[in-house]
Amino acid sequence: MRFEITLNESGRIDQVRIENEQSQPLVSGIIRRVARLLGAGTFALPSGTAPGVRFRMELRLELTLGAASGNQGAEPGDLVEMGFEAPEQGRPGQAYVREAAGHLMRRILRLLPLLGDEERSDAGPRAG
Repeated sequence: MRFEITLNESGRIDQVRIENEQSQPLVSGIIRRVARLLGAGTFALPSGTAPGVRFRMELRLELTLGAASGNQGAEPGDLVEMGFEAPEQGRPGQAYVREAAGHLMRRILRLLPLLGDEERSDAGPRAG
């Protein structure tokens, strides 16, 4: 699913626009959570990000079930590992979390070329 993030003059996320948002509400919700994590500094935007910049990204989710954690005291939903790499031109970024039960969710962000305003007028309503 593709979306766009616009930064305000202070470098904070000002706006999130999701292409065809109504067609996939579950994925749209995940994108909004990813945007909140980016805004809170949990994950990082590309290096050298300047205020007033717009990014267009594509989000791919990978869910896998691996071996459960060897930690005997861990509950199945406990977080046992988390990490990220910021997206750069030519290389997607990724964030991942692994739960004690072995569930791994990897979010892969790929930077896309920006569309002109006329090309994105039908991409859905603006959201923030």
